[in-house]
Amino acid sequence: MQTVIVKVDWSSEKHKKKVIELVSKNEEVQSFNVDDKNKQLTVNGSMDPISLLKKMRKKVPTADIVYMESEASRMLEASQRQSNPRNWEPSAPPLPGYLR
Repeated sequence: MQTVIVKVDWSSEKHKKKVIELVSKNEEVQSFNVDDKNKQLTVNGSMDPISLLKKMRKKVPTADIVYMESEASRMLEASQRQSNPRNWEPSAPPLPGYLR
């Protein structure tokens, strides 16, 4: 399972409804959350993020992946923390603009 956060520029309710309909019809998506304030869509599931993004771009003018994390990367970081808890550091710096 993976988590993908997509920044979507929905300029109208029509665009927003199209994106929500697209995501909700995808069988590989287990859950999603809409953040109207930041114009972001958080999607969880076993979907291919690139193909999902391509489909979104057909519906709305602008859609970009802001953050992507898979179950495998979470498990790897957890095992690194357990093996060396004092000297553990994240494998990558946080994305700018995501953690505020």
